[in-house]
Amino acid sequence: MNIFFKIYINYMELLAAAFSASNLILTLLFMLLLLYWIIVIVGAIKIDSFDFDMHHDVPTDIHHGVHADIGGDVHHDIPQGGGGSWFFGMLRFFNFGRVPFMVVMSILILSIWSISMACNHEGSWLNPYNSFLLACLYFIPNVFLSAFVMKFLSTPLIPVFDKLDTHEKALHYEGYTGTLTTPIQETGVGQAKLFINNSSIMVSVKTKDGQPLEKGDKIVILQEIPEEKYYIVEKSDEPVLD
Repeated sequence: MNIFFKIYINYMELLAAAFSASNLILTLLFMLLLLYWIIVIVGAIKIDSFDFDMHHDVPTDIHHGVHADIGGDVHHDIPQGGGGSWFFGMLRFFNFGRVPFMVVMSILILSIWSISMACNHEGSWLNPYNSFLLACLYFIPNVFLSAFVMKFLSTPLIPVFDKLDTHEKALHYEGYTGTLTTPIQETGVGQAKLFINNSSIMVSVKTKDGQPLEKGDKIVILQEIPEEKYYIVEKSDEPVLD
């Protein structure tokens, strides 16, 4: 009986710490995370619904392509380079785009919540009085440490998800017209919106001859560059096909 009583006391202390002001927000976020995985398990949504796929591009380029099918799955292509390369490089370093987005985020949230629970409860060495202000001070180093925990735990999953990648890669958009949603500067990469089978699809594009194009220009897809995950386009006077 003493063992069960101790377990009960420890359980109540855990609940008290989890729903204290210092940990409440993270606990609610953790509960939403659990709900998400329950929905995935029952099959209501796919694990790769918010997947990111980042890869390296030439040093002066940066593009962000999104492939969406009718089912609602979203596939982001975010290589790094150019003005925002440090940010996209950092995301790739922490395995965003190499492992499904929600898998990486789940590891991150679980780590942040666990460290916060370990640090912020009555009697802990770092925050013995469970001070909310002190917990706020610990939050930034907690995120920093958890990011590396996420990196360490998610890295072994990269080859697994490379083999299980279910994204549709056989789509051929040559001949389709669309509208640029970002400008293209010379050899840079931009984004264009296509409308195929009543679905709006964002793809990464480059111009054929390096001529800059403006946001809102009509374009036609000429060629796919599958290795770099973008399409060669040129300006078009034809109406956009729906």
